[in-house]
Amino acid sequence: MRLFIAIDLVNKDVKNKLVDVQREIKELHAGKIKLVKPENFHLTLKFLGEVEDTEIDKLKKLLKEFKDYSQCDIAVRDLGVFPHYGYMKVIWAGLENNEILQEIKSKFEDKFVKLGFDRDKREFHPHLTIGRVKNIWAKDKLVNTLKDFKDQEFGKLTIDKLKLKKSTLTSDGPVYETISEVKLD
Repeated sequence: MRLFIAIDLVNKDVKNKLVDVQREIKELHAGKIKLVKPENFHLTLKFLGEVEDTEIDKLKKLLKEFKDYSQCDIAVRDLGVFPHYGYMKVIWAGLENNEILQEIKSKFEDKFVKLGFDRDKREFHPHLTIGRVKNIWAKDKLVNTLKDFKDQEFGKLTIDKLKLKKSTLTSDGPVYETISEVKLD
């Protein structure tokens, strides 16, 4: 199974604002951009990759160790791209990188390494992916539109549940299924 740990975006107001941004991007006709379905907006805390079914119980148990963390809200703000504007592959809405999120991410790394998973090599940059760029033919138009949203706040992401999710890749895009979740205090 292809697994990851995530926090889902459930705030409908934020989802609607991000869908409005997606609509604007689509109307630019700037390239071939696969937009993420609103029900799939999430913050990935740890991508685990292909995991054997026999490991699922260990992962569920590990997830429960995080239940004592306090719930909090973090700002959804700004738009950007990975890896950079010269070569865009992912369009994202940024997330405030607060202390609780950093602590959870750091502890995840420590605990998952002990289970045999690799430590993330990239710096943690909390975000919600809203689109994947396949091909671009009007880069300046797209970049200017994305930069128009610099420092714009879209609302809050509530960190109240950590979820172990399964990703099944299909021709229509990934299908996500929650395998296990833990509610934070």
